[in-house]
Amino acid sequence: MNGRRVGFGERGLWFMQQVTGTGVCNMSSAFRIRDELDTDLFFRSMATVIDRHPNLRARYRVHEGELRVLVAPTSGLRTHVVSAHGWSDSRITDDMRRIQSLPFDLANEPPCRLTIWYRENDHGSDHAALLTFHHATADAAGMVLAGKELFHLYDHGLDQSGLPEPGPPYEEFVEEQHALASSPAADEAVYYWTELLPRKRPAPPLPTGGVPGASDPRVVPFALPDGVAGGIATFARAHRVPSNVVLLALWSLTVHRVGGAEQLVVGLPRSLRRGRFAHTVGTFINTIPVVVDVPGDEDLSTIVAGLRTQLRASIKHQRFPMELLAQRLPSEWTDPNRVPVVDLMFNYVPLDGQDFGAVFVGALSDDSDITLGVAPFPTPASTGPPAEINLNHAQLGDHLAATITCDVGDVALAQELRERYIALAHTHFTPTEKS
Repeated sequence: MNGRRVGFGERGLWFMQQVTGTGVCNMSSAFRIRDELDTDLFFRSMATVIDRHPNLRARYRVHEGELRVLVAPTSGLRTHVVSAHGWSDSRITDDMRRIQSLPFDLANEPPCRLTIWYRENDHGSDHAALLTFHHATADAAGMVLAGKELFHLYDHGLDQSGLPEPGPPYEEFVEEQHALASSPAADEAVYYWTELLPRKRPAPPLPTGGVPGASDPRVVPFALPDGVAGGIATFARAHRVPSNVVLLALWSLTVHRVGGAEQLVVGLPRSLRRGRFAHTVGTFINTIPVVVDVPGDEDLSTIVAGLRTQLRASIKHQRFPMELLAQRLPSEWTDPNRVPVVDLMFNYVPLDGQDFGAVFVGALSDDSDITLGVAPFPTPASTGPPAEINLNHAQLGDHLAATITCDVGDVALAQELRERYIALAHTHFTPTEKS
């Protein structure tokens, strides 16, 4: 059996699905198509996207105890159209959640799927679509890249001439990771991270309902109040940090207020995607641990200052794979009843020109350069496997959209976190009226 070596992030996400047997590693985005749709052309457009990117044809198979990745010669896309005549939006949403949560057969089928719901209305036909990827084969930026190519190919009758050439094969990034793992820099990184982390793993910071990933995730969406984004930006400039560091501090303080933990280990995803991989589909995310100490007076400036110092010191070690770090830590850091190393996640997508943040929080914009009329559909995006609780932020225009992702049994807890988080943001960052 040939095929390529598997990346460290890929292997961790593949393993999580094997353990849970669920679709916890699926990432999805839902949208409504307002115009008449040629479903055959739409599916052929998706098949062309898969043919353009080898990683979307990946098959993960174990041979003689080793996980290898084979690339299928063609897309193998399975078309799926659901007749939804007479269905309400809520019924379609429920069916989307069902499809979204179905695990992929990673050994035998493409790690992505496109499902369309079709119904008639007073104005003609109405379509809703759900694009789903397994996180082992694509990160959110790769999902956005594939989605943009899908719409372009549909608009241009499968003509690829207007698309940029796909980037280098994902295998090149995987080999870079393996080279780093066997270099002297790996020992330096392990030393740094083990010195940073507490000697003993802190207790879970929140009273969650069970093992993360054991059930299908739920998403609690919200937006911060008007005016808060400007207050956060002003505070960030004053403390010489980007806005995401302030939001991470606010998230940590929120969790402290709800659960009482004074020390948190938060996962912070960092993109390892470099310029030459800009048009490569793959998983380029490495999650680093961030240790947050909440002072007795709960002073936000103190938390931000600690984060600023820690993140600057960690820059040279952020490429070292978290999966390898977990293997070097004492067994309590990889307790099977907890996510390895981190209990919480914080993700932030800045304002950009690629609609990345909008897709990430399920807020696909109407402002698009595609001719096919597309609008959001009321199913929040699913962004891959949660820790105990995930906070995902995106800067959209002049406001901050967000979702909290959790297991089904933790929805009430996620709602409490949302309300506490919004209240703290309002207290700290809403401009006061001057008399």
